[in-house]
Amino acid sequence: MTISVAILVYPDSDILDIAGPLGILSTSTLHDNAFSFTILAQHELTKTCSHMRIPRDMSLDHARQDNILSSFDVLLVPGGSLEGLTGIAQDAESAEVQFVKAFASIQLHHKKRRPRTVFSVCSGALMLATAGVLVGKTVTTHHLALDALRKQCAKHAGPETTVVEECRYQDGGLTENGVRVLTAAGVSAGMDAACYFIAREFGVEQADCAARMNEYEWEDVYSLRG
Repeated sequence: MTISVAILVYPDSDILDIAGPLGILSTSTLHDNAFSFTILAQHELTKTCSHMRIPRDMSLDHARQDNILSSFDVLLVPGGSLEGLTGIAQDAESAEVQFVKAFASIQLHHKKRRPRTVFSVCSGALMLATAGVLVGKTVTTHHLALDALRKQCAKHAGPETTVVEECRYQDGGLTENGVRVLTAAGVSAGMDAACYFIAREFGVEQADCAARMNEYEWEDVYSLRG
């Protein structure tokens, strides 16, 4: 069954945080339709921190309709310039944060369906923190955003969030709504996490194949190779 990946794009987001995981997932050798991808954004064209403009496939308002929101298996939240992201990260009412919250909050009752995943790269973890997704989890982010992430997580009541340093990616496990929390440090660590995701879903051999297609050697943090 095809894994549907929603990619959240916002002003000043980092194109490499998007393209890295996308390159890994889209070049897997599983089968042609192993993954599908949908670019979600508030605006028809969004300017990234590298000045590249990305067109959207779907608006956030449209994507929040129940029948569409529940169809996404993975939500990829890239990082961006810390200056540009800080405003969004601290605004719990922003459309982007509200979308993350909605994705993490929806409860699916299909027993045979795989757990959904919210997957942040770099400072994208700040947006997850604002949405309350990281409460009680062990997470990571870019080294320049570690303190900001700790402060953002501390604003939420409940079990303490553990923010770890010098870690490529962290699988924080499942939330109470059955959403896996996967956070990665900057850029290439997002590619590592994408390989980890493939390894969990389809096996290490398939993850290694996807990495080789991109001339990349991924770090197996959880020793899935045995």
